[in-house]
Amino acid sequence: MHKIINAGTTLNGFLKLITLICIFCILPAIPVNAQDDTTKTAYPTADTLFHDVKSVPNAYVADKVWLDGVNRSLLPSGRFGEIEQQLAAIKQNFASLKTATAQTDLSKEYVEALSEYLRLWTRQKSGMDSWNTDVSGIVTTLSAQQAGLKKKIEVWRLTDSVAVANSAPASILQKIRSLKYELVETSGKLTSGIDRLLKSQNQLVEDYVQTELMLSQVKDYFLLSKRELFVQNSSTLWDFFASSAQSRSFFTSFVNIGSVYLTATGTFFTGGTGFLLVIVVYFLLLAGVIIAMSRFFKRITPDDPLLQRSGMPFNFPFTTLVFIFLFSLNIVISDVPEIFLTVIHLLMIFPIILIFRQISDRRYHRTIHIVGAFLVLQKLKLVSGSGSDAERILLTIITAFSIGVLLWVQLNREVAARVDLFHRYVKLLFRTLTVLMAIAFIANLFGYLMVSITIVNGVLNSINGIAVLTILQRFILGSILLFLNTDTAKFSLIVRDHYDLMSKKIAGFISVLVKILAVSVVLRSFGMFVVTWEFLESLLGAEINVGDLSLKVETIIVFFFSVWIAVKLAQFIRFILEKDILIRMDLDRGVPATISAVTFYLISGFGIIFAVVSSGLDMNRFSLLAGALGVGIGFGLQDIVKNFISGIILIFERPIHIGDAVQVDELSGVVRRIGIRSSVIKTWEGAEVIVPNGNLISNRLINWTFSDKQKRIDIPVGVAYGTRPEKVVGLLKACAAAHENVLETPPPNVFMKDLADSSIVFELRCWTADFDSAVIIRSDLMIAIEKTLSENGIEIPFPQRDINIKQVTEIKNGAE
Repeated sequence: MHKIINAGTTLNGFLKLITLICIFCILPAIPVNAQDDTTKTAYPTADTLFHDVKSVPNAYVADKVWLDGVNRSLLPSGRFGEIEQQLAAIKQNFASLKTATAQTDLSKEYVEALSEYLRLWTRQKSGMDSWNTDVSGIVTTLSAQQAGLKKKIEVWRLTDSVAVANSAPASILQKIRSLKYELVETSGKLTSGIDRLLKSQNQLVEDYVQTELMLSQVKDYFLLSKRELFVQNSSTLWDFFASSAQSRSFFTSFVNIGSVYLTATGTFFTGGTGFLLVIVVYFLLLAGVIIAMSRFFKRITPDDPLLQRSGMPFNFPFTTLVFIFLFSLNIVISDVPEIFLTVIHLLMIFPIILIFRQISDRRYHRTIHIVGAFLVLQKLKLVSGSGSDAERILLTIITAFSIGVLLWVQLNREVAARVDLFHRYVKLLFRTLTVLMAIAFIANLFGYLMVSITIVNGVLNSINGIAVLTILQRFILGSILLFLNTDTAKFSLIVRDHYDLMSKKIAGFISVLVKILAVSVVLRSFGMFVVTWEFLESLLGAEINVGDLSLKVETIIVFFFSVWIAVKLAQFIRFILEKDILIRMDLDRGVPATISAVTFYLISGFGIIFAVVSSGLDMNRFSLLAGALGVGIGFGLQDIVKNFISGIILIFERPIHIGDAVQVDELSGVVRRIGIRSSVIKTWEGAEVIVPNGNLISNRLINWTFSDKQKRIDIPVGVAYGTRPEKVVGLLKACAAAHENVLETPPPNVFMKDLADSSIVFELRCWTADFDSAVIIRSDLMIAIEKTLSENGIEIPFPQRDINIKQVTEIKNGAE
């Protein structure tokens, strides 16, 4: 049935909305008087002078519970025992570290060794600081408990005297005196514990001072050993190779730095082997997960191209397992010897090479092997010791061979074709790498080692980091897509009906994130991250002055970014509500759209408020702007405000719903979207018309599908004079009843409508529940009617006219 809606019908709904808003605004301001007759506790406080005989049982229970808590804190398994165990471990670590440092000549050590000692002494100082903080906190707590005990002892002493004077029962006196004895005993334990902790702190003072001195000494040696960038740090390359002792010192440097790493490793494992056990358990768990994912990937045989590409690492689970295990160790473990991390980085190169062999074309395999060899040499250079002969030799080998390989690839047309070198971006990349390696080789040639090392480490670390990010991108995306293919995920209607959309959105998000991380990796590899970050901070801190108004660039960016995040979050939640949650609920038509729209605008509104607050905008500066905006609303923005309020009315009153067939003035079609300012109506011809919400509220609106989708079909039929009307009525009703989409209730009806000039006009009226197919049903009925009337010999006349032609004698040359 259709419904005609005028502007007056919306008044009641609008007034209801205004009333609700006023109620919600006024309610918080109404004072609510709390009850004053609250029940007071029957337990006396520590400030009570004494307990009367009646309150002794309750007070005894309360103080007994409190006293048990105090005693538990003094047990060896409690905090007091843990503190003493930590102190013993700290002192033992200090002694062993002090002995190892005393046996080392710090003035002759490499930067790597000094960095390791710096890490160990920093960790030692951090442990002492943490222990002192914990001890001070416990001493403070125990002192407060001691003060409370003294008050309670005095209270129970006076209670004992009062109970004796009042001839209290023996059971009461026994409770009072037993608790008083326990309080006195615990007070002595507290005093002893505080004294022991203070004495332990005094014992650690001397070790702490020595730790600070050793840390300062190691830091000084470390800073002295660091080399400046644009300074000649060593002799020229020809002088270096001219020395006769190079062959011996090359291996000697490896032996010396190796001994330092072994000492650091032994110190690290002193105190337990639980670290290795945790690593083994973690490896086994990770192996089970990746093997299960690999089997699931092979079982589902995905036809999704995106899943096929991203899931390729699951075709070789062992290699992927080793890579993920080493990468996660590099991220998770902290405060370990530097050699651990270097070895992890070195071992990661081999699974990277194997994975890239599997996911890339065969023509790139030789290039992958060459790059992998350079990465291995670079990691060996890092562990050879800064300033050592081994470092210089490995640096020379890397730069010389890399220049040779890059030139060979670019000059050999066959090889260049294999690696797509004729693509302009690839060609630019190879030329850039060639120039950088040439600069590194020349810098090494003339003794500017830090320039050469910075370039080599920057290039190779960037390649390594981007390779790691590429593999992680495929692994993470493949894991997510595999989960979306599980039965658990497919329970969600969003996953089941919008899998392609979700997979593309997730892939796009991960791709953007990987690109940002890749830029960060390149900047860090060349040592430019800090400089770039400081530049961005200065740029964000710049102020833009517009008259008296001053805004920071950071404030503007934070504001718009927060608004963007809020809108995207609102869209995502609205998508979930519409496509998964609300569709499962038995709600009236139009209610899901209202809920999703209100949720969207509420989240967006709170997001804008949060953006204003988080950006730190001073709203007092916008008072003039707000006044101008008010004038603008009063004069120039009337239509916008009108449409905005009309949109709110449409959302809450719901005179139309998405999918309704409506007619506004001369415009008719289907409602596709209801917005806060305007709505979209798609006409029967396919055009999408944006209609301001004010027109839908103020103009005459016909909603053909407001309560249901039933539509009446009217078909006029003319028959020749002389035809029996009863027969025509029966035939027309039979045609309507024979159609499957014509409703039986209300039944089809036929009326004689007119006695026209050439025919008797009947009209068939029937109903259908399928509004969208009404035109097709009408066409089917007309075809059936024509066929039925023809078969029964009933003529459908058409207007006839007699034309009389008169012959007129043609007069030639009439003018003559």
